[in-house]
Amino acid sequence: GIVAVVAGRRPISAAVGELAEGPPLVSVQGVCFAKLGLAGCSTSWRAALRRHRQRLKAWCCELVPVAYADWQRAQAPPLQQIADFAREENAPAWLIDTWCKDGSTLLDWLDVATLAELRDRATVPLALAGSLTWREMRRLLPVRPTWFAVRTAVCRGGDRQGPIDADRVRALTRLLARIRDETSPPAPLGVGPAPR
Repeated sequence: GIVAVVAGRRPISAAVGELAEGPPLVSVQGVCFAKLGLAGCSTSWRAALRRHRQRLKAWCCELVPVAYADWQRAQAPPLQQIADFAREENAPAWLIDTWCKDGSTLLDWLDVATLAELRDRATVPLALAGSLTWREMRRLLPVRPTWFAVRTAVCRGGDRQGPIDADRVRALTRLLARIRDETSPPAPLGVGPAPR
């Protein structure tokens, strides 16, 4: 349904689960980026991720590896390893998110300086997620991610299980544009809903 509404006007990304769950089930025409998490894959994940990347390419879809700020809780690889993988494989992007949705945010796990170091280490476009509100996004602007992936911030009433609210999306877009104009160097290029 989303692919039909967007109708090729913007690239579409989709969360396809965790590598440990098996092959990502993405066969929908029009999905450009598949985000695959590494929870439960603290070792021996690189070869499997490369295989999934090749499988997705057959559907004209690019793999986006997901690193977890709370990687120890997720039993996932450390973020530095995923940054290195993204750089070595020339990934189209990578995402830093929180694995456990317990009310903590990305900034409860990583500070701005560490996130900037990880961005520089990977050298590919970076998306930041992790229960981000407008306040966290403002604090994260110095990291200069390419995207913020949001959910709660744009859902009706701030309820992450609620429907996306177009007015909240527009307000957030205006806020980020205003902040970008006030900052130097330029801040993020985009904002988009995180997957459900």
